Amino acid sequence: MTGYTKIDSIQSIRLVQTKEYVAMKVEKEDINSMSLEREIQMLDELKKLPGIPKIIWAGNEHNHNCLVMQLLGRDLSYHLKALKRFSLKCVVNISLQIIQIIEGVHKKGIIHRDMKPENVMTGKDQESNQIFLADFGIAKFYREPDGTHVYIISHNRNKYQTLQRQQILCWYNQICKHWSTQRI
Repeated sequence: MTGYTKIDSIQSIRLVQTKEYVAMKVEKEDINSMSLEREIQMLDELKKLPGIPKIIWAGNEHNHNCLVMQLLGRDLSYHLKALKRFSLKCVVNISLQIIQIIEGVHKKGIIHRDMKPENVMTGKDQESNQIFLADFGIAKFYREPDGTHVYIISHNRNKYQTLQRQQILCWYNQICKHWSTQRI
């Protein structure tokens, strides 16, 4: 089942000036949404961090919000389906990179809110060993303007947890789910 998306398309395009291939997201015309604007804001805030797609251009073209960004490789879900399983070394490498990316994102006061294998991408060319975290369309700042953290109620015994901790636990659960279904 695919989720409802406010993005009309994500396409690979070639820039005329540089001949470079990039990714372009275009928001649907009939949707009055802040999703792409939010993603642009978040990516701009995170632009110096490794593992975050780089913005090349963002704006409005023919009444469509557009985002042109670094073209990435395939998502983790694709690789898992193709390879059937990852080696322990590969899982550790991916997990360490994701944890470092999430830590950097959290230090900037942002929570991704959509952690799943489809939003974990590999890089291309010289960055093929780099993992990227994609799709910041529903990301939010998790700190109040006064610097205090926003809290949520955990599904586990109604304990309060920070959004940061919940996101790390989500990724940990994804890893455990993968390994629990593998024959070792």
